[in-house]
Amino acid sequence: MRDDKPYVDKWLAHWRTFQDPDDAPITDQDSADYVLLGVREKPHRIDVAFTEFPNGDQVKARFENVLRWAGDGDDSVKGPNSLSAIPDTDEELLALVEEHVARAKHYGAEPWYNSTEIIRTARVSSRIGEDCDDRHDYEMLMESLDDRIADHILPGVPDEIYAAYHFLHEPLWFIECSFEVQDYVCWAFLEPLLDGPDPTEPLMELWRRNTTGIVFPNKRLRMYAPLLSDTRQYLEPD
Repeated sequence: MRDDKPYVDKWLAHWRTFQDPDDAPITDQDSADYVLLGVREKPHRIDVAFTEFPNGDQVKARFENVLRWAGDGDDSVKGPNSLSAIPDTDEELLALVEEHVARAKHYGAEPWYNSTEIIRTARVSSRIGEDCDDRHDYEMLMESLDDRIADHILPGVPDEIYAAYHFLHEPLWFIECSFEVQDYVCWAFLEPLLDGPDPTEPLMELWRRNTTGIVFPNKRLRMYAPLLSDTRQYLEPD
């Protein structure tokens, strides 16, 4: 069993150094879950937030990418120059899925679904909620990757990388409530150790296109994507 306490204590102590007096105190790992939300609200903290982590420069770069894509700028998910402002064809979306599968197979992960379809909808999240009313009846595509990273990659990494991956995973959830964001940023810990492609990038590209993959019990993958006929209406609140 790995002992991650020395690393966790170091990172918690570091995060305390850039807190303001009115911030909620960091007493343990659970209390650090919302720290990155504070970094998002106070961007000057980004320069120091990841300096104590292995490969911290690349972690920071990916985190900044996420903030830019999820923000209000011209190239954000909702910006006028975003990738999602001009939805891709079904073929282009399926190509990203196939690229993800090919990269995941490099690390021993075989495809975990046997067919794929594209569901075009004006309200992506609402349609998913209608089709997936029972949480036990489906699995998000990125969750499948999570399991395969845990099974095929993490067992062989050094203790500090293993601890960093798990330490940062939960705080990253609160940035966008997205598995794609979690794994895309945390891949920066693994990339220097692996001689192979990044399987998180194609799924992050799908996230930027407001496209979500759901695997159903019959191993059918549905990709929920914006309508081709109206490029903006799905961006309105559900």
